[in-house]
Amino acid sequence: MLLGKPFFQEAVSRRHDVMWTEKREAELQRALKKWYAIVCNWADSWSCNSELLACNTASDGLETLSDYLTGKAPSTLVKRANNSIFRQNTLNQLGYFLTNV
Repeated sequence: MLLGKPFFQEAVSRRHDVMWTEKREAELQRALKKWYAIVCNWADSWSCNSELLACNTASDGLETLSDYLTGKAPSTLVKRANNSIFRQNTLNQLGYFLTNV
């Protein structure tokens, strides 16, 4: 016993249990939001961006992207989105790729 508490209470802290499915869904939503921001910066003439522009709401756009990116792990989507953001920023700085913004 340490300071009046049993040892196991000192070693184990209380925390909210998060189911793995909830954690995976949250990671997927984060990845889709990154991809949504990326695709929205592409040229309006590109088919993927024009499909997103045709959506009434952002959630409809995220659902459309989800259809495009189905079957990929959320961690893979985040990693590829980060690489795409880096590439897009580098091309913008060099003057090769202009965004709609």
